[in-house]
Amino acid sequence: MTAAAVQPHRVAIDEAATDNRYPQTLGQLDDDLSAAVLAGDITLRRARDTQHERESRRMYIEVTGCGWPAPSDDLRGTVVGFTRNRMDYTGTVARALVDGAFVRMDDRPAMVYVELGEHVGDRSQHAEVLAWRYISRDEFDRLTGLDDVRRSMGWPW
Repeated sequence: MTAAAVQPHRVAIDEAATDNRYPQTLGQLDDDLSAAVLAGDITLRRARDTQHERESRRMYIEVTGCGWPAPSDDLRGTVVGFTRNRMDYTGTVARALVDGAFVRMDDRPAMVYVELGEHVGDRSQHAEVLAWRYISRDEFDRLTGLDDVRRSMGWPW
């Protein structure tokens, strides 16, 4: 057996990327970073910075009452609810995936809606943060389906 046959196939990590352009999925990133450090492809410091960068774009989605990885200090808030409008049919049982989160601002009367993407982690306990925006009462009603309930009951306004 030759040395080339023993070497495992490795996918190079793009260290210059600062967003989601890595060739790996989010779930594979931590293992790939560990393998890259052990192989000497990147330094431990760069691997930790990359991991922190990726972690800051994830939101914990198993329970409400937690903070969210806000992009700035003036956006500190508490997760108060989730939307589940996307279905996953890949397993033996179909399940509704969390695709958004409502975040109540801690220091002012405002609500933020966070759009979520790929679920990651051993139990899919985190989701990738795609975007966020401030929402009004009317948009909250639309996102939760309350506007449809009001219309179905003949609510005039």
